[in-house]
Amino acid sequence: MSNMRIHPVVSTSILACAIILSFTFGFAEDSGLQAPATFPGHSSWVTSIAVSGDGEVIAAGGGETLTIKPGQASFFDTGSGAKLSGFEPHKSTVWSVSISPDGETLATAGTDKLIKLWRTQLGGKMKLTRTMEGHKNWVTAISFSPNGKLIASASEDTTAKIWDTATGALLGDLAGHAGTVRTVAFSPDGKWIATGSFDKTVRLWDVASRTEKAKIDAHKDAVWSVNFSPDGKTLATAGADNMTRLWNVTPSDGGISAAKKAEWKAHQNWVTSIAFSPDGKLLASSSFDHKVKLWDASEGKHYATLARPGCTIWCVTFSRDGKTLYCGTSSQPGKEDTLLRCSIPAAPVEDPEEIALMKLEAERKARREAEALALKKAEEAKKAQEAQVRAEAEAKKRAEEAKKKADAARTAAAEAEKNKQASIKAAAAAKAASDSAARSAATAAKAATEDAAAKKASAEAAAALKQAADDARKAIEAAEKAKKALDKN
Repeated sequence: MSNMRIHPVVSTSILACAIILSFTFGFAEDSGLQAPATFPGHSSWVTSIAVSGDGEVIAAGGGETLTIKPGQASFFDTGSGAKLSGFEPHKSTVWSVSISPDGETLATAGTDKLIKLWRTQLGGKMKLTRTMEGHKNWVTAISFSPNGKLIASASEDTTAKIWDTATGALLGDLAGHAGTVRTVAFSPDGKWIATGSFDKTVRLWDVASRTEKAKIDAHKDAVWSVNFSPDGKTLATAGADNMTRLWNVTPSDGGISAAKKAEWKAHQNWVTSIAFSPDGKLLASSSFDHKVKLWDASEGKHYATLARPGCTIWCVTFSRDGKTLYCGTSSQPGKEDTLLRCSIPAAPVEDPEEIALMKLEAERKARREAEALALKKAEEAKKAQEAQVRAEAEAKKRAEEAKKKADAARTAAAEAEKNKQASIKAAAAAKAASDSAARSAATAAKAATEDAAAKKASAEAAAALKQAADDARKAIEAAEKAKKALDKN
C-alpha cells in the first residue's frame, strides 16, 4: 500500500476533522481580513482546483480519499459561487483536475490510474473524449501545457509522463525519481516541466527531448508541490519538512540550472500546495496544520493568514485577477463547504499567532545556529587539539630522526677520521716506499753506471791487450824478417 494512503498525519487530520462540528476561522473582528466564503455543493475532499482561462468557472476534484467511493468533479461559477454541475469521472478519488487553455476540455486523474479528457462548456453536459492508460499506480497530478497540446502527469509509480491531448498518445516517460511523483508543472513558455517527489528531489525536464536536465535536492522530506512564477524565472517548492523554498531558474543552451533564492518554515506541518499570484508578487501555501497563508514571493515574508478551517487544506489556486484565493479542504461531518474562497487583502495583515510562531522559530533558529556554532567550535577545537597532537608527534618523530641522523653523522665523522689516519699512515708508508724505491733506483743507476764504466774499461783493456798482441806479433814478424835478412847476408 502506498504511503499516501496510510500516513499517520492523514489519519490524524481525518480524526481532527471528524471531531470539529463547524468551521472556526478564528479571525478577530479588527484583523482586516474577511472570513472565507464557501462554494456549497462539493461535499467530499477537494484535492485539486482548476480555473478557466476567463476566470469565470472553477473545477474542483476530490473524493473520500481513504474509501472506494466514486470520485467527484464539480463546476462552480466564480462570481455567484453557485454550483453549475457535478459528476463522477472516476470510480475512486479524483486526485487532480486541469482545464485546457481554451476552456473546452477538462482533464481528470485519480486513484484508478487513469487520465480522462472531457469535452464541456464548463458547466454543461460532460462527454468523455479520451481515456489515457499507462500509469501503474495512482495518478497524483496533471497539468495542461500552456498551448494545450500536451498533458503532463505524475504518479505513485515513480514516473511522470507526457501525453498528446489530440490523440491521447503517450509521447514519453520522465523516469528518474525513486519515489512517488506528487506534483508536476509546466513552465510558462512550455519548454520545461518540473516534478516533485517523495524522494525529496525536484527534477527539471526538457519537454522537447523528454530528458532530465537538472536535479535539485530540494527538501529534507517528501516534495508535495512545485510551481513556476508567471515570468518563469522562479520555481517554488514545498514539502513535508514544513518548508517552502524559492529557486532562481536559469535556462541555457541545452540545459537549465536552479539556485536557491530563499527558504522559510511556512507551516507547522506538511506544506501540501503552493501557488503564485498572477502578478508573481504573492505566494500562497496550504498545509496539514489547517492554515492557508500568503507570503511575499520575493523574500518569504509573511503577508497574511487567510483561513483556519480546522481541517487539512489540500490545495490553493489564485483567481485570474489575483483578488481571490480558492482553497480545497478535507470534509467534515454534516458540512458541504470543502471549497473555500478567500479575499486577498490589499496590504499585509499581521497575524499575532504567526508573529509568535515566527518569533519562536527565530529563537529556535538562533538556538540551532548557536548550538551549531558551538558544535563547530568544539569540532574545530578538537581538530586543533588533534592537529597539535599530530604536530607534537611529528616533531618528536623529526627530533628522533634528527638525533639518528646526528648519531649517524658522528659515526660517519669518526669513521672518516679513522680513515683519514689510515690514509695518513698509508701515505707515509707510500712515501717511505717511494723514497726506498728512489734510493734503490739511484743505487741501481749508480751500479749500472759503474758497470758501464767497468765494461768500458774492460773493453779498453781488451783493446789494449789486442793492440799489444798485435804489436808483439808485428815485432816478432819484424825480428824474423831481420834474422832472415841477416841469415842471407
